[in-house]
Amino acid sequence: TPVPATLTSEPADALANVSLIALREQVAAFLDEAEDASPLDRPVLFDQHVFAAHPDCFSDAYHTNTEPLELFDFNLVSLDLAQWREALDQFPETELIAAIDAALARAVEVIPPEGPFRVCLFPSPPWPHRGDAPVTGAFQAQTLSSDLVVAWCSEGAACLDGVGKTIAFAYHYAAQLGHLNRTVGTTTLRDFMILDARADDFATYLYPGAVFPWHVDLDPALEADLWARMQESLDVTYQDYPEYRRIERFLYGRGTEQYPDWGGIVIGMHIVEAFHENNPLVTYAELAALPSEDVIARSGYAPR
Repeated sequence: TPVPATLTSEPADALANVSLIALREQVAAFLDEAEDASPLDRPVLFDQHVFAAHPDCFSDAYHTNTEPLELFDFNLVSLDLAQWREALDQFPETELIAAIDAALARAVEVIPPEGPFRVCLFPSPPWPHRGDAPVTGAFQAQTLSSDLVVAWCSEGAACLDGVGKTIAFAYHYAAQLGHLNRTVGTTTLRDFMILDARADDFATYLYPGAVFPWHVDLDPALEADLWARMQESLDVTYQDYPEYRRIERFLYGRGTEQYPDWGGIVIGMHIVEAFHENNPLVTYAELAALPSEDVIARSGYAPR
């Protein structure tokens, strides 16, 4: 029988519309049964113990036509359950809840939620590693919709590093989705670039000195060339085949001069920086509501 998810935080006034839901007990119940079951049965057991316990943590209107299991970047059938159990045993639930609550309190002071907002805290299996560092980081947060963020912890106490900036980024991304009126399939390259850049801008405003992987230098000549080549693809969405491949190439790069790493994200950050310089009275809440076309047009951005 699935274990009912429980509300773990007692929200203060600033968090009156925010629910923080921990799924530790649900994951533990899954592992208890999966350890004695066939690996092929794990997806069904996971659905019973985790998804069914709190479906609102894994469903949204932005990621249409997406099964809940597709949101997870791991294969349940091949996972090492012993490693997952070890990660669960080290899961710093109390400390994470306090850190997430503190981050949300800072975020909602600047941009209050327009309705109920949920953060679901999920103890995940260890991510793949390169050297001593997990590929995706010990603590991650994925924005699933305008009212839902799923936070993932896979590395015990290491999850406590960077909680503030990560939650701030995800919360602001959610606030933007509330004004986007698109699904992930109809979101354009232009939108993705500005969504990421505004969320980064908000996170570094709340947490000065915060560093993300895309905080890299981009050669001015490469920036100008990349921006010029992006123009004909700014309206491309994931529904456009085969053009949709350009979205990730331009945004995240391929480590080449044609597609430098994080190139489109860096350009987006420069656009938002220029917007603030030319529109100093626009608030963070107002900026989050602007269409990406307006942000670019009002920024006065030109490659450096």
